[in-house]
Amino acid sequence: MIHSDPSCTSVGDAVAHFTNGRTRSPEELTDMFMRKFIFIGENAPPEIRVQGEAFADKVRALVCAYIKEAILEERAHCAFVAEASSCLAEAVIKIRR
Repeated sequence: MIHSDPSCTSVGDAVAHFTNGRTRSPEELTDMFMRKFIFIGENAPPEIRVQGEAFADKVRALVCAYIKEAILEERAHCAFVAEASSCLAEAVIKIRR
C-alpha cells in the first residue's frame, strides 16, 4: 500500500499517521475515520459510485462537524476545571479524568 500523504506511513495492513509539533486537525481525523468507514470499490458501477461518493461527502461533513463540536466542549470543560481549581497541577489532574 502506497500513500502520497507524507504524514502517513504503511507497512502491510498497518498504517501510521503522524504530525510534527502539532495535533491533528478535525479534517485529518475525519479523513482517518472515512478511510475505515466507507470504501467504494474501483469496479463499482457508475451509478453506485456516484451515490457512494455523495453519501461519503455527507458523512464526512457530519463527522467533521461533531469532531469540531467535541473540541469546543473539551476546551470548555478544561476552562471550567481550571477556574474551579486552586492550582494548575490540581486542574491538570482533574482534566485527565
